[in-house]
Amino acid sequence: MKVSRSQAAELREAILTTTADEFRRVGYEPTALMSVADRCGVASSAVYNRFGGKAELARAILEEQLDPAVGPALDERATNPWRGRQPTGIMARASTPDLELMAVLHELQLAAAHEPELREPLAAFGSRRLEAGLEARAAADRRGRVRPGQDPVAQVMVHAAGAPGTYVMRLTGRPPSTGWRSVGHLLRVATREMPLGAPAPTERSPSGEPAGPSARDAARRAASPPTAPAPPPREHDQLGRALIAAGAKVIADQGYDRATVAAIARRAGVTTGALYNRFEGKYDLLCEAVESLAAPCVDAEITELLDALDAGSGAADARVAATVVASVDPVEGPGRLRELVVQARHTARREAGVAEVVTRLQQGWVATLADGLRERQGRGTVRADVDPTALAWWWLSLPTGLAMLEGTTTGPVEWEPTVLAVLTALRAPLDA
Repeated sequence: MKVSRSQAAELREAILTTTADEFRRVGYEPTALMSVADRCGVASSAVYNRFGGKAELARAILEEQLDPAVGPALDERATNPWRGRQPTGIMARASTPDLELMAVLHELQLAAAHEPELREPLAAFGSRRLEAGLEARAAADRRGRVRPGQDPVAQVMVHAAGAPGTYVMRLTGRPPSTGWRSVGHLLRVATREMPLGAPAPTERSPSGEPAGPSARDAARRAASPPTAPAPPPREHDQLGRALIAAGAKVIADQGYDRATVAAIARRAGVTTGALYNRFEGKYDLLCEAVESLAAPCVDAEITELLDALDAGSGAADARVAATVVASVDPVEGPGRLRELVVQARHTARREAGVAEVVTRLQQGWVATLADGLRERQGRGTVRADVDPTALAWWWLSLPTGLAMLEGTTTGPVEWEPTVLAVLTALRAPLDA
């Protein structure tokens, strides 16, 4: 049956919109084009005849839907930190793009870690946003409004990392609804030529009354459910530990959906039967790997940051900066453990056991870091106008967000000076 041009265009749009919705709901890898065809009321051949596969669909979604719909808002968000004198929060409502389409973008960014065919179109999309931010930064630099000594790309990207990083954390927890303006102000102070003691703007409570960070944080803590106690750790023999290490490596390298029990067993040098004698399956291995390998790493990073804030600037700050850089590394070290946590958060949408583990750990990490920041605010060693819970969310999301934006640029980025500047701005008293 011959269809008109308008009917063909409508079907194309329906396929793109439906596929984007599937990406948002279940992720890139689990999306089945047969399901897309069923939802559109056509045969799967109608999808494959127009698009060769998911990668081509993703490229078309980026070019035909995401770029025109959310690109301008993202360009505005990238330029805001370098314009004017009033700080703008990293989640400012004035330039908030369509959140469902942003979720599609973040799902594609997550998938790109294991899908090489997605990297080029995503890099092109992200490079346009980066260019907008760099142009605005250069204009501010010409007016003497940029803090010198930092990599321009790092300065722009540290402002952009909050949105994708927070999206991933939101998969297993609810972020604070307020306090982001204070975090945005901290980043401005760190990257703009502003007085270190410049106070953050006052936010309004739902009643319209001014609400400072301490008041907001106290209300948030009172309304927050207590963190569930951790169950006692499981004991594992040498082979069990080897299987956990193998599972962590394979899942981090290939992604949860592509990793197979056979590949994990093969890496550990055992049969799949030996694996099932000790673990219920792939999801159980993921839980144990996050608990025994990734969680201690994050715990240590939180302790390192708080110790650095106690010690004052110097070698302690340099160690924190080096830790953040290592956490962004996609090839080895802490970066692989971060990827393991990302995979666990993503899998939590389909595996209740994984959701229970990651949600508990994430609540604990946020609470520990926020409490540590709050305690240091009471001592006067951390600036008092930054919301501790919002800052804890942003800091914990930072390595993931930076890693998701990594393909935006070519060549190495010097993150250390910008991370050091954030620590300096966080530590500075308001009368500096």
